[in-house]
Parts: sequence; C-alpha cells; structure tokens
Amino acid sequence: MIGKLKNPFFLKIFLLTKLPLALFGGLKLIKLDDKTCITSMPYGWRTKNPFKSMYFAAQSMAAEFSTALLAANSIKKSGKNIALLIVNMKAEFSKKASSKVIFTCNDGEKYKDGIMKCVESGETVSIEGRAEGVDSYGDIVSVFYFTWSFKERK
Repeated sequence: MIGKLKNPFFLKIFLLTKLPLALFGGLKLIKLDDKTCITSMPYGWRTKNPFKSMYFAAQSMAAEFSTALLAANSIKKSGKNIALLIVNMKAEFSKKASSKVIFTCNDGEKYKDGIMKCVESGETVSIEGRAEGVDSYGDIVSVFYFTWSFKERK
C-alpha cells in the first residue's frame, strides 16, 4: 500500500479513509523513497489560525506524516511484521508560517538500521525522526522530532 501512495488518487483515497483531517487540510506527498519523505501543507483558510499563521497542529500533521511514511516504508521493505507506534513528539518553531510549508524527513537509513536491530535483538527499538519545515521563501519555520517505537510482532 505504501508504494501506491505516490499516486495522488490512491493518496486521496487513503487520506479519506484513514486520515480525513489531513485530506481536508490539503496534505500532499511530494516524494517518498528509501531515504527521504517530503510532504507539504498549504496555507489557507483550512490551516490558518486567528494570528494569520499556519496552525501548529496542521504543521504537526504534515511533519508526522513525513516521518511515519518513511518509517512504514522501511518496515515494508524489511518484509517483517513490525508494529509502529509514536511515543514522543517535540517541536521547535522559529518563524511565523504564513505560506505553504514543505516538510522533509531524511531518516530512512536510521529507520532501516533500527528495524534490523529490532529484529536481531527481539527488543523494542525507539528511533527519533526529524522533519524540517521550510516555507515558500526558503526559511525554516519549524522542526519536529517524532520518536517511533518499533517492535516485531510474533
């Protein structure tokens, strides 16, 4: 299923059935491969707060999606039955987001290594993924850190 999400039609069906708020907000998948996932969230009436900036929850949703898809893609590629659970989240906001924000997560290798460690040890492994949000002007507006827990299902 992860590979099909690269197709905009399948992404919309997935978001409609699994994450309708992300569909309503306008979340887009720009790129997904073994190392990188890039998503975007538009700035507009659906994502704007009363202070004329993008609501932090809209940013969080797009940032989390970039780390989650990359983690899920790594699990799929491993061929193992591994549970994925978010256990922590931190965020840093450095500038007002008043345009489309693009989130990039480049942690595919970290997830792959964590999954291998999880399978070899039989223990739960936690990996922190980082998603950096850049606005239309090229400025970093936010950085999110999501800690994912990987555990092999028996």
